[in-house]
Amino acid sequence: MVAARYAVPGPSHRRAHDPALFRSRALIDWVKDVVRRERIERAFVFSSPMASVRGSTCLACRSIVDFVDLDSAKWADYARRTTWPVQPCYEREARRLLAFEKLIAARLEGEFVRHA
Repeated sequence: MVAARYAVPGPSHRRAHDPALFRSRALIDWVKDVVRRERIERAFVFSSPMASVRGSTCLACRSIVDFVDLDSAKWADYARRTTWPVQPCYEREARRLLAFEKLIAARLEGEFVRHA
């Protein structure tokens, strides 16, 4: 049970932690207000974690997401470069983020990844 000490608590044991960090109620309320007040119909989403904010605020908006870099790949790389007990946590985050990124790509009109 040593690994349990190193596990990072999150919003849900089934969701990635990264996107949840951006789900501030104040941020979501502010974006909703701007979308309503400015009558925004299209959105450019910068990074997959911000897509969770867009999903809560601008449901009717046509959107494009710039994944900037794939966060799932970053976590997979962290997992390859480390050892137990954190390696399984990083691997799980990579898997969950990849699932989230695929969901975003399936729901939006366009997406692209910028390579450094």
